Amino acid sequence: MATCARKALVVAFEKGLDFEYCEVEREFLATDDYRRLNPKGLVPTLVREDGEVLYESSLVIRYLDESDAKGIQLQPADPLLRARMNGWLKDVDELYFAATGALTVATFIRFMVGDPINEDKFKIMLDSIPDPVARRFREVSVRQGIDSEPAKLATQHVPEMLHKIETSLAQQQWLSADHITLADCAVFPLMLRLEELGLDEIWQDGYPRLKRWWATLNARRSVVKIRNMAQPEITAGLKESARATREELVKRMTKTLEQLSQ
Repeated sequence: MATCARKALVVAFEKGLDFEYCEVEREFLATDDYRRLNPKGLVPTLVREDGEVLYESSLVIRYLDESDAKGIQLQPADPLLRARMNGWLKDVDELYFAATGALTVATFIRFMVGDPINEDKFKIMLDSIPDPVARRFREVSVRQGIDSEPAKLATQHVPEMLHKIETSLAQQQWLSADHITLADCAVFPLMLRLEELGLDEIWQDGYPRLKRWWATLNARRSVVKIRNMAQPEITAGLKESARATREELVKRMTKTLEQLSQ
C-alpha cells in the first residue's frame, strides 16, 4: 500500500470515521476514469457523499480531522504545538516523503522491472506518470539504484528525520504534543516503509525515545488495522528487493546519524 494512502487511512481509523475504502491496481491510476477524479493519478483520493473530490494527502488528513468534531482531535489547540505539528507536515511533504520514496524506487520498483530492466514494462510504468519531474525521478532512481542522486539524498534526509524524532520526543510524549497528532500520522507510514525494507536496524541503538514512540504507535488499533491490510507478497517483495543493497544503505545512514549526534 502506498505511504500516502496509509497516511490518510491512519487518520480515518484514529477518528473512527465511517467510510468506504477502495484499493485499486497501479494501472488504474493512469486511466481516464481515475484521472477525472485525480488529475495527478496519485493516491489518496477522497470522494465525499456530495461528489466533491479531494486529493493531496496532507489536505485530505486536515479535512478528515477538521470535518469531524466528535472524534479524537488530531490538531493541537495550542498555537505553539500546532506550529510544531505543521513543521512536521511541511518536512514530510518537502523532504521525508521524497526520501523514503527514493529508497523504495531504488530498491523495490527497480526489483519489479527486472535486472536487466524490462524496457517495455518500464516504459508503460513511466508513461503512466503525468508529471515530468516525477517521471524523471522514477527513471533515474530505477536505472541508477542506490547510487542515484535521489537515493543519495535519501540517506541524508532519512537519518535527519530519525534524529528529529528523537530530539522532538525530549519535549513531549508525541512528535508535536502530549497526544497523537497529524504529525505522528504523517510520519508513521514512512517509518513503516523503512521497516518493510529491512532498514529499521538503524534506529535500534541509541534512540530510546524513538523506539518507545514507535512501540506505542504500533500498539494503537489504527496502526494494527493498517498492518493487517498489508499484502504478504508485497511485504515479502519489499524486504527481498533491498536485500542486496541493505548493508550499504545502513552503512551510509548510520554514518549520517553519527554526524548528527556529534
